[in-house]
Amino acid sequence: MEVTEAEVVEGFLCLIGDPVAHSLSPAIYNCFFREEGINALYFALKVKKRELERVIRLFRRLGIVGFNITMPHKLSITRLLDRVDSLAELIRAVNTVVVKDGEFIGYNTDALGFKAVLRDWRVSQVQRALLVGAGGYARAVAHVIADFVEELLIVSKSGVTALNLASEVREKYGIQAEGFKAAEAWNNIAGQFDVIVNASPVGMKNPSAIPLPPRLLERECLVIDAVYDPLETRLLKEAKQRGCRVIDGLWLLSYQAAKNIELWFKRRADPVRLRSIALGAMKDD
Repeated sequence: MEVTEAEVVEGFLCLIGDPVAHSLSPAIYNCFFREEGINALYFALKVKKRELERVIRLFRRLGIVGFNITMPHKLSITRLLDRVDSLAELIRAVNTVVVKDGEFIGYNTDALGFKAVLRDWRVSQVQRALLVGAGGYARAVAHVIADFVEELLIVSKSGVTALNLASEVREKYGIQAEGFKAAEAWNNIAGQFDVIVNASPVGMKNPSAIPLPPRLLERECLVIDAVYDPLETRLLKEAKQRGCRVIDGLWLLSYQAAKNIELWFKRRADPVRLRSIALGAMKDD
């Protein structure tokens, strides 16, 4: 196929992580770029832990516009950047890099997007929240939701990461925060929660899996699941059946994408529009 001068892409962006094959990000961004006349291309690149440093060196030579980071690199990427903005530094995790005048600058649009979601769903001060997970995305959620709750319980597979994150949040925000190991948590956690967030991958590879006992899903609780494939996880199905409000992972991805576009191109993007693009891509699959 002959490529004309007008078709030559001027800007490259990508997602790095492992795995990335499931990601909807390329479909969302490339469709938005086409519709907005942005001459850029976004792709997903599988990068193993041992390859991260070499890939970042390559990006510096290629003159990339920016990129996103997903697991398992959100924490380790920070040492390879020129600087990190104050919010990402506080969270100690980066999921977005903007290249400006040759500098690689790290941001956390997981946090910016999650905060916008809480704002648009009109979440104000609440009593108790439960967070499942203590990885890169969970860290962003914890630092955002700490401004909205009086008590935060965090559960992780190992328990160590949950305890450390709870201690960090307690010290920084002065709220009640406790960490638990998943295998032991559900015998010790009871009572009603105003907000429950699954920031773990439970429910992604095994659609029948659920990250917490359904008994904790009480009417009027807001249940948020970061998993977006499947769109309606078992957690969200159970939550709906019990009269909870729910927010699926595609909303979280769409709000995060809107923040990324704003950082990279100084353009506002409507999360509702980005979600519509993503839904179209899911149907095509």
